[in-house]
Amino acid sequence: MKNLLLFFALLISFQAKSQMQDTASWSPAGAVWVYGVVAMGADVYLKLQYEKDTILQNRTVKKMNVYSILYDVFVPNSNGIRRPDVLLRQDFMYKSNDTVYTLVRDTFRVLYVFSAQVGDSWKITETGDYSIATMTLPTTDTVTVSGI
Repeated sequence: MKNLLLFFALLISFQAKSQMQDTASWSPAGAVWVYGVVAMGADVYLKLQYEKDTILQNRTVKKMNVYSILYDVFVPNSNGIRRPDVLLRQDFMYKSNDTVYTLVRDTFRVLYVFSAQVGDSWKITETGDYSIATMTLPTTDTVTVSGI
């Protein structure tokens, strides 16, 4: 009986640890990411900037401000004119174990897997909020790791 109780205590401890959220290491205060976006006629970037931690659906999540950064390239004799960052939306993300999840239509979905190896893949769901041509984009796509 003593061994059985020890087994259950270890099992519960392991399960509790496996569900722990590590929000600080992947997105510390002040973190900013900038991604290039394919666009015609302009250099477009998305900037994700950490704002704060908050509680959402019983999870500690990162509130990330998503901005559009645009450089016009049609201006003669210039290297592009930068327009002000425009706040597009706020994303909510959290990390559990080695996976980052993002809130899509009231459900947390996989965004990125830190432990992925070459050949691994996962589905992502995009809301289309970043694109002008949302009607031509699929709602679900597959990320496949081709190199590390």
